[in-house]
Amino acid sequence: IDDDVAEAVIHEKPVTPELLKAGIRRQTIANKFVPVIGGSALKNIGVQYLIDAVVDYLPSPLDIPPAKGQDPDTGQPVEVPTDDNGNFCSLAFKLWSDPFVGKLVFFRVYSGTLSKGDTVYNPRTNKRERISRLIQIQA
Repeated sequence: IDDDVAEAVIHEKPVTPELLKAGIRRQTIANKFVPVIGGSALKNIGVQYLIDAVVDYLPSPLDIPPAKGQDPDTGQPVEVPTDDNGNFCSLAFKLWSDPFVGKLVFFRVYSGTLSKGDTVYNPRTNKRERISRLIQIQA
């Protein structure tokens, strides 16, 4: 799985669960290993194992490279590191029109925070848009 795990096996040292989890995490973040978890959401079988695996093996926002984007004022490419106190940077990944709620935009926040009434730049339309309402979706 990993050099540290292989070294423990070669030197006949015990392979602890912590060592194994760390090795799986390193290889998963490097895109060299894909953990597979089986279960059934309908019968609530394996759901907790899946949630634990997400926490144990998948990268946190601090483990991934900075998001790349474009400065709205200069048009120059920029890298935006993950920072709650930084400038707001997000990626809209889904647009949805609901007959009861209206237009919804689903987005992933890479940096900064967003509040009702804030103005954000939309690079697709080259316009600034005011945020009238925020809804947090939970699944």
